[in-house]
Amino acid sequence: MRKLVIFISIFVFLSSFFGCKSQETEKQVNSWDRDTLYQTSIYKALSEGVFTGDKTILEIQRYGDFGLGTFNDLDGEMIAFDGQFYQIDEKAQAFQASEDVKCPYAIVTFFDPDSNVQINEPLDFNQFQEFLLSSLPTENLFFAIKVKGLFPYIKIRSIPAQTKPYLKLNEVLENQPTFEFQDVKGTLVGFFVPTYITDINTPGFHFHFLTEDKSSGGHLLTCQVESADVEIDQISKYHIELIQSEDFYKIDLQ
Repeated sequence: MRKLVIFISIFVFLSSFFGCKSQETEKQVNSWDRDTLYQTSIYKALSEGVFTGDKTILEIQRYGDFGLGTFNDLDGEMIAFDGQFYQIDEKAQAFQASEDVKCPYAIVTFFDPDSNVQINEPLDFNQFQEFLLSSLPTENLFFAIKVKGLFPYIKIRSIPAQTKPYLKLNEVLENQPTFEFQDVKGTLVGFFVPTYITDINTPGFHFHFLTEDKSSGGHLLTCQVESADVEIDQISKYHIELIQSEDFYKIDLQ
């Protein structure tokens, strides 16, 4: 009988302990504000050649289901929407990203659109950006933007994996592979970032593209839009986690 009492006491203690830990973890997850732009590292570090990060796709997914970025060694482009994360290789071919792959730079949020506008006439790239700007209530906040539609022309890039010692980003981009599509349907995923965020993020519009069949895509360079559904999510909170590595510690960001 005494053994039974001891067993029951231990069981109750362990149940209470793990129950508390479970509740604590759940509380941490639930306390994350969906109206937050989460970013790993800063653009200045990426531009200076810090191409190795410490956050996995699995970790990044905790902070958003929509966003873009790149992968360690600058191995292609990352695009995420509808909760799915894709990696686009140097041939512009897309596939679902592995949960354990790491990113040196990524920005994500939980996409909860606040407004919706339609594009019903052909627009060139400048007209497209002007249309988006006119659809924003201010240029002093962040916005997540999803554009799903028909593109008579679109030009994208996807960078091949780099090896150490890394070049700076602008040197890598001098030989970037580019790809062109005609009359293609697909989705642009991106953000508008205020100009005062220079060095931390890229000011203005930044988009990645994925075809409707989710087989191809890349970083948007230019496009024409014939018709599209545009969803806009206004974001007022910004959270950054910096890379903890020797590369980041030693890079000159002054």
